[in-house]
Amino acid sequence: MPHNLSCRPRILLVKLSSFGDVLHALPTLVALRAAYPSAHITWLVEAAYAPLLNGHPALDEVWLAPRLRPAEFWSGSNPAVWRRLVGQLRTRPFDLVVDVQGLLKSAVWVALAKSPRKVGYDRTRELSYLALTARVPPFDPEAHAVLRYLNLAHYLGAPPAPPRLPVGPG
Repeated sequence: MPHNLSCRPRILLVKLSSFGDVLHALPTLVALRAAYPSAHITWLVEAAYAPLLNGHPALDEVWLAPRLRPAEFWSGSNPAVWRRLVGQLRTRPFDLVVDVQGLLKSAVWVALAKSPRKVGYDRTRELSYLALTARVPPFDPEAHAVLRYLNLAHYLGAPPAPPRLPVGPG
């Protein structure tokens, strides 16, 4: 379902972890870049997985999210890191936020992001869908992760195509 976005839309992908999941979400990034070639695309990820994304040709920025550990959630191991990211999310609005993770830890950042459109799957675990403004119907849990994530890009206007996983420069 295509959505009207500005001529240079700002898009935030939220897929914080893990190694395999971030790799599986790369075809979604590539599909969104193909659908919105002039978009400014930012990916929010935990620092441990940022090297998988740094320098990716379809990505404009990588923002680092502190890892949400239950014991540190309220106290925060580094309040300055939290304040900086919350400040970025509130002062640099996005036209579209895509929650690829679908967990409470991603929903926290999606909820804090300033955006009129927050898209992800409905009825995900941990009630993360409550942070969304548009909910994609639940996915087939037996489908491969690459196809589940890529379905979000198709919902957002990327034409159906086989997954593409270009890596490296250019």
